[in-house]
Amino acid sequence: ADPSHDSAPSSALCGKTPAVAAPTLVSVTTVAAKRVTQLSWNYDPAACTPATCDQPDGYEVWRQAWNGGWGLLATTTATTYTDRVNMESLKTYNYKIRAYKNTDTSVFSNVKGVTTPQFSLTDSTCP
Repeated sequence: ADPSHDSAPSSALCGKTPAVAAPTLVSVTTVAAKRVTQLSWNYDPAACTPATCDQPDGYEVWRQAWNGGWGLLATTTATTYTDRVNMESLKTYNYKIRAYKNTDTSVFSNVKGVTTPQFSLTDSTCP
């Protein structure tokens, strides 16, 4: 081989299996009588490659604001969450979930939304 045609060595490319996988947001439903929205999601540690991810320490629940920005609504160790925060009639609420373990976070889940029904005066924000 002619050394004058050799290129410089390339830098090494290393891959790391993420600590936690992205959850899958399964359902977002409104319970009009209580003015709440219930979310549920799945977590599959086998979604990581080449090695299985760890079980997360918990999950972050994010909700989209009226201006399009996203805000952290809550953290939980469960795979369900009930949003009781300022639910209004006939508004669309979008949600996404992210898993975390220590300081590592997954990418966000899929986004799911729900439009709340017209709440009546008898609907309660109390559980």
